[in-house]
Amino acid sequence: MINPMINSQNEVDVSLWEADLVRALNLVWQQLPIADFPELVDVEPLVTLEFVTPEDMRNINAETRGVDAVTDVLSFPMLHIYEGVLQEPLSPGDVHPDETGRSILELGDIVICPVRVLEQAAEYGHSSRREAVFLTVHGMLHLGGYDHEDEDERERMEAWQRHIMDQLGIHRNEREAPLPATQSQLRHNVVHTGTENGLAFATEQPQSLVSNTKDAIGGNPPEEAVVDWSDDDFKSGFIALVGRPNSGKSTLLNYLSGTKLAIVSRKAQTTRHTIRSVINTARAQMIFIDTPGMHKPDHQLGRNMMKNVWQSFEDSDLVLLLVDAKRGNITSMEESVIQKASEFKTPIILAINKVDDMEKERLLPIIQRYSDLYDFVDIVPISAKTGDGVERLIDAVTDALPIGPRYYPTEQYTDQSERTLAAEMIREQILNYTHDEIPHGTAVKVNVFDERYEDVTDVGVTDEEVLDSRRLVRILATIYCEKDTHKGILIGKQGRTIKRIGSAARRDIERMLGCKVYLELFVKVRKDWQNKESILADLGYDPLIF
Repeated sequence: MINPMINSQNEVDVSLWEADLVRALNLVWQQLPIADFPELVDVEPLVTLEFVTPEDMRNINAETRGVDAVTDVLSFPMLHIYEGVLQEPLSPGDVHPDETGRSILELGDIVICPVRVLEQAAEYGHSSRREAVFLTVHGMLHLGGYDHEDEDERERMEAWQRHIMDQLGIHRNEREAPLPATQSQLRHNVVHTGTENGLAFATEQPQSLVSNTKDAIGGNPPEEAVVDWSDDDFKSGFIALVGRPNSGKSTLLNYLSGTKLAIVSRKAQTTRHTIRSVINTARAQMIFIDTPGMHKPDHQLGRNMMKNVWQSFEDSDLVLLLVDAKRGNITSMEESVIQKASEFKTPIILAINKVDDMEKERLLPIIQRYSDLYDFVDIVPISAKTGDGVERLIDAVTDALPIGPRYYPTEQYTDQSERTLAAEMIREQILNYTHDEIPHGTAVKVNVFDERYEDVTDVGVTDEEVLDSRRLVRILATIYCEKDTHKGILIGKQGRTIKRIGSAARRDIERMLGCKVYLELFVKVRKDWQNKESILADLGYDPLIF
């Protein structure tokens, strides 16, 4: 069943149409051959419905189709489908787990201009509901690979439109139903999402142990996070989170913070920047530093990353070493961490991750091996994915920290800018949608981060209220790669790969920012950029600053 993500940034209240639009999306999906694809039996399709102003629709139409005019509906497919049949194998990034672990297949975006819906309904003499549903059916058929470029295709698509509308029982002669006396069809300065009725997102945000989750950066943390113990008892400090690539550091960081701060991928060495995540509890303020995965560097970028790892030991009150239980054996990497931490006299807590599907009989020998190797402050088995054992880990970290003040305000949960986090979210989708040899030769730079707000002129308006009035962020970003062949792969046939990367990244960025995002991506070749200090510094990978 399609449980769409519905975003509305316009003056028309679309809530009266939503139930019918969801029915229409599901009816089209059920009749597409791809819905019966064996590999998709347990997969939940996802469609994003965007409702935009005429001005925004004109801009989208101009940027994507070169047509400087307001149109009624635009569709942006994520998959290569022709008349309901998949034309190429699904890539690893096409089906991916959401925050709850369910497998999601992103079909694409449908953008509708509700003002045009009202105008066309009046022009054709039928209800706005009928017009909105018809445009949704039209857009969904486009996502399913139907088109009207030639006469035969147009006739088949129009036949399907009539068939679907008849099945829905919504006919061309349907007249506008009167609105309740208390509701107006036009509402000014309203941003509507389906969050309250369960339609805005396919899933809820994951709950975290001690969550600083906010609707957008700068929101208020939960009550528990602002309760202070006395100054004599309160603890605070910096914790260097270290481990091999793919040990689960970023997954743990995201679980603790309750929001996506670090990118997560099956591919190694996804974290390049050190990311500070500020976790507030009643007893302590913990500043976790997620360092790049430990590896043997073969270029200047890698050497800068490893310098950053070792520097974090000296600047931290505690090292949290995360190891993958499934690897079992102790390697030179873990021994290097212990040696370096000992040089700085920094205590170490060992967290053995990914124990959620491991038998106790296999886990106990691993714990014993590490106990024989070093006198850790504590050894805690956990699952960063499910949260098992994380509460005990937080208690162990809190006990090991010194008495100290809050270093960051309680409402701040990271020192990373929105601009930096947006670049990381774009890079995450490059990891998801490209081959293994491509991602680690790429970098992302956000060139433009243009914020647009509603007119907030009232005296005494707070910074948070101004942030809440942000209605749009326009982001222009450049993806740098090392080879011309890599550029071609990133763009993909007819631009499909770069479109998939952009659409998936935009959704993550919109969730982070809490407003509409226009994302435009460019790809440029910079040969051997990973060994050029000037380029690394421009991208934020200078070891002195990142």
